[in-house]
Amino acid sequence: MTEKENYERQLQYFYEHLKNKKYYTSTEVMQKVGICLRTFRYRISKLKVKYANVPSLLFKEDNKWYIHRQLLEEFIPKKRRTKTIFNKDWNTLITWNTLSEYDIQYHEQLVKEIKEAFPRGNFDFVIEQTKGGINHTHLVSDLPLEELEQLVDSIINNYIPKSEYRLQVEKVIARSLTRNYMNK
Repeated sequence: MTEKENYERQLQYFYEHLKNKKYYTSTEVMQKVGICLRTFRYRISKLKVKYANVPSLLFKEDNKWYIHRQLLEEFIPKKRRTKTIFNKDWNTLITWNTLSEYDIQYHEQLVKEIKEAFPRGNFDFVIEQTKGGINHTHLVSDLPLEELEQLVDSIINNYIPKSEYRLQVEKVIARSLTRNYMNK
C-alpha cells in the first residue's frame, strides 16, 4: 500500500467512524441550516456552476446530492425562518484549557457564571477530554469578541490561577464549521 492510499484509508476511517462527517446529503443540509427544499434547489443550482471544476466539494450520485462540509456556510440563509445551532449568528469562540484536571461539573459551573454575566447573550458549549484525561471547554456566543474577552478571563481567573489555564477568544469566521468542530 502506498503512502497516499494509506492516507486516504485513514481519512475515510475518520469520516466514517468518528462524529465528523465529510459529506452531507441534501436532507441533512436542509435540516442543519434550516432551509426548505425550494431554497436548497436554488442554492444548489448556483453552487454546481460555481464549483463545476471542483467535483470533490459537490457531486450527485444516485439522484442524491453530496455536499462537502466546507460548503455548509453557502447554504445558510440571509433571513432565517428556522433557527438551528448551525445557522445562529455565532460571533465568538471561546476555549479554555487547564493544566490540572478539573471535573466536568467545575467547567459547567464556569460556563454557568459566564452565562449569568451576559444575560442577553446566547451561548452553546461542549466540554471535551484530552487524551491525557484533562477536560477543556469550547463555548460559542452571539456576543462580540470585545465584550466577552476580558470578563470571561476575569471569571475564570477568580477560580483558577492565570498561570494554570490558557484562554483563547476568537472571532467566528464560518458558523457551520465552528459547530462541526464542536461536534467532533
